[in-house]
Amino acid sequence: MFFCHRLWAISKNIYIIGVLVLFFLFAVLAALLGVVIAAPTVQNEAKHQSPWVPVHLGSVFAGDFLLCSTTSFFLLTRSKQALPQTAGMLNAILKLTFQSVAPAAICAMINLICNLISNRGSTTANAWSLMAITSNELPSKLYAISAL
Repeated sequence: MFFCHRLWAISKNIYIIGVLVLFFLFAVLAALLGVVIAAPTVQNEAKHQSPWVPVHLGSVFAGDFLLCSTTSFFLLTRSKQALPQTAGMLNAILKLTFQSVAPAAICAMINLICNLISNRGSTTANAWSLMAITSNELPSKLYAISAL
């Protein structure tokens, strides 16, 4: 939501912010459904993954990608309309956006791909599972670093 607020300050476009917030709220809902449905029981010892987990990962990736691209787009368009002193500052913020938001979007994409590949009929852990777990842990740290 911090990044959506930052995009709101740049774009002032309620429709784009609304779509992004809906993507992220749907991702949270899908994550909650994935946890509730995938909770292991005596009969099902977590052998099958909930179908909501890939939906969650896909919506997170889509939201991150749209957030990064729309922020970059609005920074580029605003820097062309601004005074030369302000344009330099906006270009610096554009570089900062690619350094802070883009790694999280790439990590979300890697997480989605590795999660989909690792769950293709395999009941044992493999390298794809390890990459999915690793790329699942990184975005929260990347978001925290970029918010600083």
